[in-house]
Amino acid sequence: MLRYLFLVVTVISLHFQINHGQPLQEFPITAYDYQIKLVPDFSGNTVESFVTVHCFNDSAISLEFLHFALLTITDVREMNADIHEVIIEEELKSYPAEFERITSDIGQYYKNCSYYRIYLENPLNPGDTIMLNFHYTLKGKEQDECLPLKRGLPDELYLLSDFQWLPQPLVAWIPGQSPDDYKPTWNLAIQYPASYTAIAGGQLLSRTVSNGIKTDVWKSLLNGFPEIFCAEYLTKVEKGNQFDLEIYSAGKKSLDLIDSLSARIFDIIEYYSHHYCSPEGNIFRIVLSATPGGGHGIAMGALVDYRMISSIYNIETVAHELAHTWWGEKISSYGPGTKFLREAMASFSAAASIEQIFGQSFADNIWRSYKIRFLYDYYLSANHMQAQFPLILLPEYNHRGVLQANYTKGPLVLKTIRDLMGPGKFDLMMKSFSTEFENKNVAISDFMDHVVSYDGTMEELLRNYLWGVDLPICHVANLTTTETADGFETRVTYKNDGTINGYCSLQIQSHDQIRPDWISVPGKSDTAIIYITDQKITNFLIDPDLTQLNHAPERAAEFWMKFDDEYLGVRWWYRYNKSYAFYLDGKPEMAIDNLSDCFTRYFQYTNLSSWENASDDIFLGAYLYARAIFYLEAHQNEKARDDLKMAIPYLMESFTDRIKKRVILLTGMINKDDPNNHISAILSSLTGKDFSLPDGISEEETKSYTEEWKSWWNEEGQKGNLNIEAYSGLLHNYPAK
Repeated sequence: MLRYLFLVVTVISLHFQINHGQPLQEFPITAYDYQIKLVPDFSGNTVESFVTVHCFNDSAISLEFLHFALLTITDVREMNADIHEVIIEEELKSYPAEFERITSDIGQYYKNCSYYRIYLENPLNPGDTIMLNFHYTLKGKEQDECLPLKRGLPDELYLLSDFQWLPQPLVAWIPGQSPDDYKPTWNLAIQYPASYTAIAGGQLLSRTVSNGIKTDVWKSLLNGFPEIFCAEYLTKVEKGNQFDLEIYSAGKKSLDLIDSLSARIFDIIEYYSHHYCSPEGNIFRIVLSATPGGGHGIAMGALVDYRMISSIYNIETVAHELAHTWWGEKISSYGPGTKFLREAMASFSAAASIEQIFGQSFADNIWRSYKIRFLYDYYLSANHMQAQFPLILLPEYNHRGVLQANYTKGPLVLKTIRDLMGPGKFDLMMKSFSTEFENKNVAISDFMDHVVSYDGTMEELLRNYLWGVDLPICHVANLTTTETADGFETRVTYKNDGTINGYCSLQIQSHDQIRPDWISVPGKSDTAIIYITDQKITNFLIDPDLTQLNHAPERAAEFWMKFDDEYLGVRWWYRYNKSYAFYLDGKPEMAIDNLSDCFTRYFQYTNLSSWENASDDIFLGAYLYARAIFYLEAHQNEKARDDLKMAIPYLMESFTDRIKKRVILLTGMINKDDPNNHISAILSSLTGKDFSLPDGISEEETKSYTEEWKSWWNEEGQKGNLNIEAYSGLLHNYPAK
């Protein structure tokens, strides 16, 4: 039986009840097709949306109500859209439906989410289909710069599928079952100003212009939800042997640079097409977006913040996003291991393709950049923060930490599997996995089973690294050499101070030879090996290229000397850690030079023109404070005083601004056990004014103190001299080098 629902969605006054705390029941309603019409208003920052969703009841029970989500699960605070009216049309009659907005925990990972319960007059029986017509307005906040139409140079419509801007049947993940509702087909019509260009993650069927308005019609190439972008892009088209490349850019410099790298981009796409399942179609699109945010994979293409394209070193970012055509689009994932099956796979694929195309030396810096971002970013500069994260989302771990680990630790895990399996066997395994699960949803168990079917010894490694947080810490504990009649006998004892098995490459060095090898050392144990050689062995170097999962804190300075930080591109917040490493190594001048270079790059990225608004930026004030400490260590007190004056408003705001508090803790320069009292002591020592906060005060009272202190600073405090001597005395206790 086919029934029709017409849902009107607006952002004006709401006429429904919000019901708190009701449990979500698991109703497998499958959405199998979307028909979408969008009309963006670039002056009003709205998108008029008309969406028809075809669904059917895939369960064994009759349903008296349906659950739908719209901008609810994913945190998109800049947009809103709420259902205002629901009208059900059934055969020849129509009637208003009752519905309510419910707030509840969805599974164990999504807390306090809201969704809609729509009551049906007649039950939806197993196998029945239903069609819902939604009309709603996506609307941003009143300020100039916010989604869905990001204000910048140029203005840009920016709709990622992650935003959940399309109404979706809400189905909690059921262990062992694939949520098929997340793989619908779709058609899109979008109307927009004729000077603009729209791009969707699919196939363009037609584009017409009438009375200054363009109308595009697109359809899905890969099942899923579309990403949509629209702006006054600069465009260029390149023809390759197998594929065409369309480039859309918000800036000419980045357009020209990507165009100059087009031959390499074709190589990357062909690498993926050869090593994984075949793509759909022959047109790939790269959108160099005006909206800050790094990058995002789209079907048959990639989205990258155009400010992140500054040199050939940024090819890794493009390669990562292109890899999502396979890991995220063609092979999509669900369940708590979904980030590994998307982000870890994409990061590994990017480095592996670069390894073949650009050579080992270039690729080693990509592998090292991953090691920086998961190991030294958390361990070195933020020793006092929760540093280790699993790759599987577990309730006791921060979601963002798990996500970042999958970008960085994840590809190194896959590299270890490749190294142990051997490239030939590993490539066959990945090709067969992508082919078997092409256009399907997979869980982490599917990947593990597939790997183990090729090599049963990999199961322990995967369990240790995916669910665990420990790392191997392997080093040479003892070495003795005895000369024999035929040469030399060397007994070396390898020790693993970590709790899990360590698999590490090894470089055996003699007078004029270097021989590669591998070792495996169980956790919390020793392994002794005897080598018979013609020449005397002079050294054993574990993880010689510093590109593997072995953790060796004593080699941090060597790591940074080996790493060319140009490969980090504009990720300047990671570059800070190199400055901190120099500081810990007793080289404050080098720390200053590196951090000053970070500031220069960040100004270019953000288009900041002066330091006047440093306290408004989420990063600058924290790192100005850190550089002041570097200056003091280098006995450059006046420059330290200048940086501290600019950092003081930021320090004050960190009392109440949680993001700024986290950033300044990540510098490693603030006591994490008692940050407020430490910051109070810093401010008091510098200014001579009491900045103590009374015990037990509320957040509002803390804000009141902060505003009073900021007012005093702006009107009076910044005119005085800072007491560097008193402040230097405070530094004797923290931070400790």
